[in-house]
Amino acid sequence: MVVDIKNLSVAHKKIDKKHHRVRGILVEALLHSKYTKIVDISTTKRTFEPLCSTYEGNQQVKETKANILVQQ
Repeated sequence: MVVDIKNLSVAHKKIDKKHHRVRGILVEALLHSKYTKIVDISTTKRTFEPLCSTYEGNQQVKETKANILVQQ
């Protein structure tokens, strides 16, 4: 959904700014293959849910996957 930011209230502008900041962080941290799974999702929460299912596992698996992300 495309919204003209000029027409948003101050509260909605803050929410929009946070959304884009979080999305930017995710885009920079993810592999391209993972990014393609979330590119068309419109909200941060709906973006986060598939990533959780991708990276869930026991503590050792989580640490290994986190280390892979950091090394890229």
